[in-house]
Amino acid sequence: MRKGLVVRIALSVVGLVGLFLIWYSLEYSKTFSFLETAEIADKLGNYHESLENLDKAKASIFICGLSDNNLKYRIDFNRGVALYRLNEIGNAQDAFIQALGTSDFFFKADIYYNLGHVQFYLRNYSKTTEYWIKALKANPDHFSAKYNLEWLQRNVSFETKKGSQAPKGLRGLSAPKFDS
Repeated sequence: MRKGLVVRIALSVVGLVGLFLIWYSLEYSKTFSFLETAEIADKLGNYHESLENLDKAKASIFICGLSDNNLKYRIDFNRGVALYRLNEIGNAQDAFIQALGTSDFFFKADIYYNLGHVQFYLRNYSKTTEYWIKALKANPDHFSAKYNLEWLQRNVSFETKKGSQAPKGLRGLSAPKFDS
């Protein structure tokens, strides 16, 4: 009788582990489905939908307990791009700063580059310069950071008053990073 109970408990545990693995794999695949949908929405210029799906992907990572920080940082970066495009500059800055936890220097260069754009938008040109220099330290071959930094130094007076018209001619944000 005792042996039968042990067998039933063992089978129950195996069944629960199996159910957990099925749930986990479904939740994990949902994360990538949200990311794919966000990428399509971004390409179509539907930044609200992209942001919604990025938020769902981030929540899914949390629910799964995934420890793939690279994926989390890419989601934060992509959220920053979408928020910037939606003119939610403060939230974009927060998302980019969260992405700075990455250890990937080339990716970090794009994050600093986009933080420079946030500061440029805010007309904080000295902070813009600082971020673009950090981008170049992380990746000396970052063409857009090099181009924009040179352009900024040639064309912008650092005493430009708040509310004045922003100069034109800079390269745009680094694109979202949907591939991992």
